[in-house]
Amino acid sequence: MIDDLAALARQVMRLLELGRTNRQQAEMLNDLDQTREKLAVLAATDPLTGLANRRAFSALLKQHHQQLTSRSEPASLLMIDIDYFKQLNDDYGHQVGDDALLHFARLARNVFRATDTIGRWGGEEFLVLLPNTDADRALVVAERLRSTLACTPVPTPAPQPTMTVSIGLVELSTTRSLSATLKRLDDTLYQAKQGGRNQTRVAI
Repeated sequence: MIDDLAALARQVMRLLELGRTNRQQAEMLNDLDQTREKLAVLAATDPLTGLANRRAFSALLKQHHQQLTSRSEPASLLMIDIDYFKQLNDDYGHQVGDDALLHFARLARNVFRATDTIGRWGGEEFLVLLPNTDADRALVVAERLRSTLACTPVPTPAPQPTMTVSIGLVELSTTRSLSATLKRLDDTLYQAKQGGRNQTRVAI
């Protein structure tokens, strides 16, 4: 009888230990999943602005373009360049330049919808994908961003500079490749800059 009780006690202890081990393993797996999710977000995010980085934006844009034929709604793409950004850095220092990029990111998030994707394409250049948006509607939003930036000072210690942007706009098309679309968009942005900056040009 005593031996049976001792055996039962040992079995209970083993079951308790097994349960504790299983809980620890579950916690470790949960921590691992959370770490993987954080790493995935970091890999897709620009470290300064918190916007999508070029790699992540390119993948999303490619996927969206490939699905155009199965979508009935239009989509537009903006290319935005901060005017005279190098001069801003030279006049006020790189910290103010970083503040200006963060300022742009904050205002852009307020102007664009949750369904739109904003990406830092490189340096002071950004791309925005606007699903279910034709060129006319995209122009209204682009101008809202441009005018908002022009009248909102960068929140830095005095002096607080304002900044303007030049914007190119193109509506995505199933008859034009993605590389051709980006080339046309880049050309349209160049026209906006050559035309005096602080304006939006629509690809013809």
